[in-house]
Amino acid sequence: MGDDLTAREREVLDALANGRSTEELASELFLSLHTVRNHVRNILTKLHARTKLEAVVVAARAGIVDLRPRP
Repeated sequence: MGDDLTAREREVLDALANGRSTEELASELFLSLHTVRNHVRNILTKLHARTKLEAVVVAARAGIVDLRPRP
């Protein structure tokens, strides 16, 4: 699971795992809100998740994201 995520989707997923909002993601990645929402929708579909939180949990369990605090 998650093998078909693009590099950008993984970047968005990692940012979600670190608590970033859609607006923060758009600003930090220099993307429109619409584009960020498309990436999130694709992530949810690929991970068979219904919410962003569920996607982060699924990704953490699959080893796609690391939820340990960063120094």
